Amino acid sequence: MRFCQQLVSFANDHVRKQRGVSWVGGVGNHKDAFLPLYANMLGFHALSNCVFIRGGITDGGSLLSDVVKVGETIDPFLRNPLIQNLYLLVVKSHERMVSASTDHLIPKSSGDDSIWEDGADPFIPNLAPIF
Repeated sequence: MRFCQQLVSFANDHVRKQRGVSWVGGVGNHKDAFLPLYANMLGFHALSNCVFIRGGITDGGSLLSDVVKVGETIDPFLRNPLIQNLYLLVVKSHERMVSASTDHLIPKSSGDDSIWEDGADPFIPNLAPIF
């Protein structure tokens, strides 16, 4: 998938550029890293779900290998809770559709440290009433 390739390429390039620079909360909190990474991951998530809905899955193993590749590449960005939770949604949706255990896909650092227990819907902002 194109979004997967763009995501991996961007993450590798950005990590290479930022080597030695320490950002509070990790490199995923830098605006020049967050916006393109989140947008590409959101595209990957949305298009993966479209493929799942249309039944265009021919080889679930290749989809899981894409998720593994993305997870390994974006590991430095997973300290950002928005990126981490969107990645967890991607993993869970692939797990449901391919019917495979993805325990090995979820990085050790994400464990139970997630801010949202069931993940946040990346398409709907979580707005609290201001009254």
